[in-house]
Amino acid sequence: TSSAPANYCTFNPLDSNQTHSNGNLSVVCDGGTSPRAGTGTIVVSSGKYYWEVTVTAGSPQKGFIGVVEDKYDGNGSTLPNSHGDGVFYFGEAGTPQKVIDGSYSSYGESYAANDVIGVALNLDDGDITFYKNGSSQGKITTKTFTGAYKLATGHGSSSGSTTYALNAGQK
Repeated sequence: TSSAPANYCTFNPLDSNQTHSNGNLSVVCDGGTSPRAGTGTIVVSSGKYYWEVTVTAGSPQKGFIGVVEDKYDGNGSTLPNSHGDGVFYFGEAGTPQKVIDGSYSSYGESYAANDVIGVALNLDDGDITFYKNGSSQGKITTKTFTGAYKLATGHGSSSGSTTYALNAGQK
């Protein structure tokens, strides 16, 4: 075990006006507060990354989990309500979808409260794979990743909320 300090991604309280807790490892994405999103503190443009997000409360069927281009600062935008310039796994009950730069198509299984959604982002090969409770939902390779990206979660309705807990490998 290393005692050296390490940097781990958390939800960025400066990047949205949502409610953060647990050392910024939890965020409530409230449909009544714009933007309805939580984004990460670390921005990447190359390499391979993995993290997990657990839907802990609220309306997971309206939840968005994925990555968004860093050009959005969260303040004044509708990130990820507009779902542009990113890739998301939308857990809509009965009709789960992937969202690539604002285009929706069928993808994977619906997710619910307490499901753990893993995200494997490979910027070097240009793909992303989402996992529901350890089971791959399929590799997405139809997105050309250019620029810098950060993790993002959101709530896809103007009412209700979704609460997320982040595991980015922190000690």
